[in-house]
Parts: sequence; C-alpha cells; structure tokens
Amino acid sequence: MSSTFRWLSIVRPGIVALALGIVSAPLATFAEEKLQPGIFATTPTVSLFDGKTLGHWTRADFGKEGVLEVKDGELILGRGNPMTGVLWKGPELPGSNYELSFEARRVEGNDFFSAVTFPVKKNACTLVLGGWGGGLTGLSSINGSDASENETTGYFEFQKGQWYKVRIRVTDDRIDAFVDDKPLTGVDLDGKQISLRIEMELCRPLGFASYRTQGAIKNIELRQLPAADKAN
Repeated sequence: MSSTFRWLSIVRPGIVALALGIVSAPLATFAEEKLQPGIFATTPTVSLFDGKTLGHWTRADFGKEGVLEVKDGELILGRGNPMTGVLWKGPELPGSNYELSFEARRVEGNDFFSAVTFPVKKNACTLVLGGWGGGLTGLSSINGSDASENETTGYFEFQKGQWYKVRIRVTDDRIDAFVDDKPLTGVDLDGKQISLRIEMELCRPLGFASYRTQGAIKNIELRQLPAADKAN
C-alpha cells in the first residue's frame, strides 16, 4: 500500500463507514447570480470561488485537518495530519460535458497539494497532483486501481511555490487533464469503472484535498462544453 494513504487503517470510523473559460461568455459570480439551482445549465462559465469567502465551500471532515482559510484571493489548505480538504455544497454540478479549471500551488510539504475530486456522470473521480513523494499524477480510481497503479499514472515535477493552471475535461466518452494547457493524463471511459478511494468520498461531488502538505487554490471555474468542444 502506498505510504500516502497508509493512514486509512487508522482513519476515523466515520470515514470508513462512507466506504475552464470562454473569454466572450458571461461569467457568473457569487454576487451577480448567487449561484441559484440550475445555473450551470444556463450560464456557460461559472466562478465557483470569489477569493473573498468560502461561499459554497465547507470543510471536509477528515479529522485532524489543518487550517482552512481564504487569504489574498486564495483558498488555503493547511497541512493536515494527514489530510485537509474542502467540499462543494453549492448547486448541483453537471456530471459530463464540462471543464473544471483552477490554479494551484504547493506552499510547503512534499506530497499532494491539490487532489481534486470531480463528477463523472453519476460517479466521481480524483485527479492526484504531486502525490507519493511529490510528483505522482493520475486518476483514482480506474477499475478499482489507484492513481499509482493504473494506465493514467504519470510524473510531474511540481516546483514549490509555483502556480500551475489545471484543467479537467469530462465528456460522455473521456476524462482528460491538462497542466498549463499541456496534456497530463486521460482515459477513455468505455468499459471503465470509475470510483473513489474510500477516504475521498468526503470530497464528493467536488472537492480539493492535501496530504501533510499546505496547498493553495484560486480561480476555480466550471464551463459547460459547447457541442463543438466536446471532441477537442
């Protein structure tokens, strides 16, 4: 078992029991639209974080979390023991044909600073950024296999303190992830079982988590994909 999630054997009982943007398009914000139900179907690009308050985000109850705060336009995930996370509690999100984009950086620590869980149809999946000692990337889980053990496994040398633009595209057929507009990983969904590790259920349907590491996130947006973009 990876050292990153070895804590699962002693995790809190409550957890065990649980088992992108178009420049010309209008951008909804908390102040303008107040993110009412159905907004994702009517507004092409929606800001999910205003940089001032948690808004529709709330703490993911991992236990022994680090400090969760909003500071200087950033959502800060403090170093947890072992994890700190934040969970979306706003309007229902689309499960397909959308792009999620954000910027993230590792402030301090040597493990994943932004593992993002996102909807995939009726399920959810996690993109790991900088796990297993600092550089591992991948999608978890694919056919029951973690990001370190499936076809999406990769490595990226994340520099401490540097901002990275992350984009995740989910269509009916694929998941694709990009860092700084360069392909990072992806998978065809045909015949694949998409699921979450048990501890990441606390971030469903959308959430961010760090592992013994302080991370920062900003500019979180969700964009519905026009038909012409779904294959690109």
